[in-house]
Amino acid sequence: MSAKAEADDNSTVRGQPGDSARAIGREVAFSSDAAGAASLKTVSAGSPAWDTAAALERVEGDRELLEELAQLFAAECPKAMQEIRDALEAKDAALLERHAHTMKGSSSNIGANGAAAAALLLEQRARSRDLAKAPEDFRILQAEIGRLMPELEALSSKRIK
Repeated sequence: MSAKAEADDNSTVRGQPGDSARAIGREVAFSSDAAGAASLKTVSAGSPAWDTAAALERVEGDRELLEELAQLFAAECPKAMQEIRDALEAKDAALLERHAHTMKGSSSNIGANGAAAAALLLEQRARSRDLAKAPEDFRILQAEIGRLMPELEALSSKRIK
């Protein structure tokens, strides 16, 4: 999160070059809590679970590659979510940060902006080492993954347009 966003409790962060929010490709509203960790105000806000156009742009229009990445994500996601859950239950902030970072990247790669934003929030919370609100952040990530998985599973019956 940018220094400007940290200074403003209700700021909307639009990514700048090198900024995680830009890598996700959407506006993400953050609010700083007393410990300085970011709190996500809205993730999905009526947006689709995944942005096919942005994902296609990311893979330079290669539909087959995007389908392969999406299918790989769908296959690996349950294990990744369990790793995040295990780190959270163990209160292992460093491990939680690493797994959330991985989820953020893989979500972003397929255009799953809501999931990527939720994983970013969890990653930032873990980096701050204040895990008090991390279970709530994890529930947000679970909800975003819950919206995403049916769309990814539908790929087996249709091609990406």
